[in-house]
Amino acid sequence: MNRKIGFLIAAALAFSAEAKEYAVIDIIGDSISSGTNPEIGGNFGWVNMLFGESGFGIPAKTNTVFSLWPGIQVHNSAVSGSRASQWADDWNGNLSAVKSRQPDLVVVYIGGNDFLYYIEDGVMTSAELAEYEANLTAIVTDLQNNDPVPDIILATYYDMFDGHSHNLDGAMGKYINSSEIVPRGNTVIADVAASNNCYLIDGIYGAFFHRGYGAELGDQNSISPAFMDTPLTRFDVHPITPGHSAIHDLFFEKLAYLKQFAVPENWMHEYGFSADSNSAQFDSDNDGHANWEEYFAGTDPTNRHSVFSIQTTQLTPTGNIIQWNAAPNRKYDLFSSTNLTSDFTLIHTDITGGSITAAVPETAQPQFYRIEVRLP
Repeated sequence: MNRKIGFLIAAALAFSAEAKEYAVIDIIGDSISSGTNPEIGGNFGWVNMLFGESGFGIPAKTNTVFSLWPGIQVHNSAVSGSRASQWADDWNGNLSAVKSRQPDLVVVYIGGNDFLYYIEDGVMTSAELAEYEANLTAIVTDLQNNDPVPDIILATYYDMFDGHSHNLDGAMGKYINSSEIVPRGNTVIADVAASNNCYLIDGIYGAFFHRGYGAELGDQNSISPAFMDTPLTRFDVHPITPGHSAIHDLFFEKLAYLKQFAVPENWMHEYGFSADSNSAQFDSDNDGHANWEEYFAGTDPTNRHSVFSIQTTQLTPTGNIIQWNAAPNRKYDLFSSTNLTSDFTLIHTDITGGSITAAVPETAQPQFYRIEVRLP
């Protein structure tokens, strides 16, 4: 029989392969995450907003975890006044309690009280920063030893004084170096996130800048509304409702990114991209594939010649040999069809290499092949 063979020289990426689905979320944090809000004199903050709650005259938001994952279980384990050092030591079994709920997504937003503790003498030493890094790493590592292994989101902190803490005096003098200390602490948080494959929310510092107490300390670029309980005579380290809302917005944006793309941030940063939905959807090298597709294919998003495709084909007596440019830690599925207008049929799955021999069908019709790639 004269067998004819044709090939579809293209790679298809299934959208469902990259979307994150979570069943349980938990929050590790301090009073910012437990909801301390000096504007209302009670507890209602960014976590309440993210969980779709209302209270104190503040209406529920519509962009919540439930709008992304309707059946998700939510827990807020934040403890007011707690420090990373305490969570790392599992004081009162708080970290163990989080692990017992088996979350597959954990927010770790802890460190503000560590910073305040360290600067009681007016400075924060390199040794103190190293201690905070070790404690934050211990929390993350302990969580990642759990089953299931959760995805973890870390977040950076805001500067209450908009870069002008050096102008503080009197009773506020102990905070005089805080505008220099916060960026250093945020660098530690970012480093821990990168070193431990965590996701990072680093926009809080920028969102709060010029919205704190800086207007009274020399900041000429203050923006309204303030995110802190101004004026300085009402000083409080916690954000008010607009500040909590800004934190909520940044967390929701990150969760929406995970829901859609879930491309690791270290991969995005490696190629000079910001880890957001716009960057993930952009085709940086104009090769017809978005950056998120390049990640899942294992190709270079900055090289238009690096494209996921069938490389060679060969008709042999034992079958049709199909080869493609495989990447490490990927699995491939092979589909075939007799024409491009009909559905493709899965004929081989869970292929780990870059080559497969497909049986030669008993037909004179051309055979078109498609390869789909996914993470294991």
